Amino acid sequence: MNKTLLLIICDFLLISILALVDFRPEISDFNPEEELLSSSDADLVEVLRLSLESEDARNRELDQALNQTRTELEDRTERLSQTEQEREDMARQRAELEQNLTGTMQDLESTRERLSMTEAEREEADALLRQQQRDAQRLQQELQERLAALDEAEAGLREYEAAQSEWRERERRLQTDLEVRDAERSLLEQNLIAARAEVDMARLESERAQQRSELLAREVGGLAETSTALREEFRQAQPMSLNAVFRRFEQNRALVTFRSRTAGVLGGRERVDSAQTVIVEWDGQLFAVFEASRAGLGRERMDRLQEFDARITLGNRTLQVTELSFLDADGNVAMVNVPREQVEQAGIEPFVLAQEPLRFPEAVLIHSANEEYGEFSMRVSPGREEYLSIEGRLFTRLLGNFAPTQGDLVFSKTGELIGIMVESGSARILSDLTPGPHMPVGSDFSRAAAAEALRNLSR
Repeated sequence: MNKTLLLIICDFLLISILALVDFRPEISDFNPEEELLSSSDADLVEVLRLSLESEDARNRELDQALNQTRTELEDRTERLSQTEQEREDMARQRAELEQNLTGTMQDLESTRERLSMTEAEREEADALLRQQQRDAQRLQQELQERLAALDEAEAGLREYEAAQSEWRERERRLQTDLEVRDAERSLLEQNLIAARAEVDMARLESERAQQRSELLAREVGGLAETSTALREEFRQAQPMSLNAVFRRFEQNRALVTFRSRTAGVLGGRERVDSAQTVIVEWDGQLFAVFEASRAGLGRERMDRLQEFDARITLGNRTLQVTELSFLDADGNVAMVNVPREQVEQAGIEPFVLAQEPLRFPEAVLIHSANEEYGEFSMRVSPGREEYLSIEGRLFTRLLGNFAPTQGDLVFSKTGELIGIMVESGSARILSDLTPGPHMPVGSDFSRAAAAEALRNLSR
């Protein structure tokens, strides 16, 4: 509600209440004459008179206040009428405002629709702007690349111009040199004609000298071959001392270590074996040869092998062996292939097989376990051309008597390897080292491969 209208209504209610109230005292059966006649009540009459005068004064004040209130009420009524007019005007203005508001809402809805359309257009414009920015960046990058290519092309052009200038300068110098050389060539042609006759004469002399030198070279080559053959034959005819053969063995020996595990009734049994041997060169390859039982490869053990590992020590280097081969179906001699570069790095000089193992009547036997050695007289076993018969006791000049055992090495007096002791009093002659049955060792070992090798050995 309007504040002014509320104030007018409150004033109107207050005036109405004041108009209904009678502030005059109630006087019932009042007789002034009787009152005046009473002398005793003179003072009371005076008091009442004063009270009446006071009351009249208050009534006059009330009348003045009432008149003033009525005047104010009239003014307020007039203002109220004006306020009613204003209220009607305000109601009319409100209706107009509501009508305007309805139009405004409609305009707002249409504006919202336009704004939604404008938002979509703005998003489309933003997308187009982003696309244009990406295109601009791409064009900027292409422009930079083209500028870089242009700079590179300009640098190349400058280099080409510099090179062209340099080539022109070279061409000028070459032209000058060509002119000089033409002059020299003409002079040389003149000298060539004069020298050609001398060359022809010298060619004839050279051909004669060449024929004489070829004849001399053939004669010298024949003499050299004869000398080499004579030296080799002389070396083979001159035996080495027993100590020299052992010293060469000691300086070039190798150690092969074997670790094997066999199956048994009470569980697996592990065994470690070792063999002192030498490196032998055969057909361009290097082999370490040893007697099979020294590696724990007897036929009865091979059938029960579960694991087998082999390592060879050359100097201060130890190598893993991956495959082991047997020399033939007898299975008495085994060997492993050794890389040549490892042998050369260890400084070991390989031995060769004796081409004529029976050239000398004696041979050198070196004990592979406790480094004893001695000489013995060789004798071929009857009916066994591949074996040598050795007496059970040997006489050594330095270390006393010892009995040969399986795995001992037999050398010729010229330091070549003849064979290996494979039985008591019998040595296997090594005429070649062509590998026979084989099996993988180490991590690649398998019982099937060992069984296959054993079958090949049993044939």
